[in-house]
Amino acid sequence: LVIETDEEDGSEDNAWYAHELKGLEVLDPDGYTLGEVIGLEPMPAQDLLVVREPDGIITRVPFVKDIVTEVDLDDECVVVDAPAGLFSEEEMDIDEI
Repeated sequence: LVIETDEEDGSEDNAWYAHELKGLEVLDPDGYTLGEVIGLEPMPAQDLLVVREPDGIITRVPFVKDIVTEVDLDDECVVVDAPAGLFSEEEMDIDEI
């Protein structure tokens, strides 16, 4: 099945196709690698970015502006300002609980 689209014409500033997101590097706000986008799961409240962490763990990140702060297709990355504990190697500070 092939659907012809003109992605440039109806494109919104904050809208991306799933195939555009796959393969993008996931970085934290300081530029450290958190993983790679391997998919997008549509959900009732918001979509989830499916991220493969460097250790192979799969993490689902709510695709909301407060967490996914930047999508840069030109630099092939997304910036994720994740809450503590979302990614496997993040340590939670006892004061945050």
